[in-house]
Amino acid sequence: MVDGRGPTPPDRRSACTPSADDSPMRTHSAAGSQGKRCAATSLTQPIAALPAAAREIEEFVAAAGWDLVYVDDAAGLMFAGDHVLPHITPSIGLEAARTDLPLGDFLDSLQRVRELPDMRLLPAHGPVTGSVHQRVDELLDHHDRRLADTAKVVERGACTAYEAARALTWTRRERAFADLDPFNQMMAVLETAAHLDVLALRGRLRREDVDGVVHYAS
Repeated sequence: MVDGRGPTPPDRRSACTPSADDSPMRTHSAAGSQGKRCAATSLTQPIAALPAAAREIEEFVAAAGWDLVYVDDAAGLMFAGDHVLPHITPSIGLEAARTDLPLGDFLDSLQRVRELPDMRLLPAHGPVTGSVHQRVDELLDHHDRRLADTAKVVERGACTAYEAARALTWTRRERAFADLDPFNQMMAVLETAAHLDVLALRGRLRREDVDGVVHYAS
């Protein structure tokens, strides 16, 4: 999650993987929305009692607008923040610290969470659910479908993120782009751009900058 492509403060990358012998942080127990595995703090101590390295990671992550995922192995609980939500997906594309591939980072991070033992999900929003794995699988399936839908609108002639967003439907109610308020239209365009960039990386679309505007083609 503390990713080289984002703003990493001096000497903090090494603090992201401390030894289990020196710190209550566990490097196997968390992954964040920027996609790189990071340590989770032990839940047996309040943050004020954690080592300086742990407090610095907390402060930096909060300032960057990222999520930390906390795991209580003994109780089988994952405190997932906004990273894994039970009924909605986190907004992809509007980031406090912009990365080159926000959706790719998010999908990679979901895969990392999926590789952990299954646990009870305690999200930042919505009800507690019994299986992190089940919800992660649903999120991965959702984005697979969204990538397919986004590729189709480009095949039909949309060539920018704005044009593709206008051709897609939004929310579980499948609302038209024109029915969204201006803020959510902006969010829709950013999320569409994030899907288009993943499609380009995977070789399903071509990506080209034309007079400062990114164009896509199948």
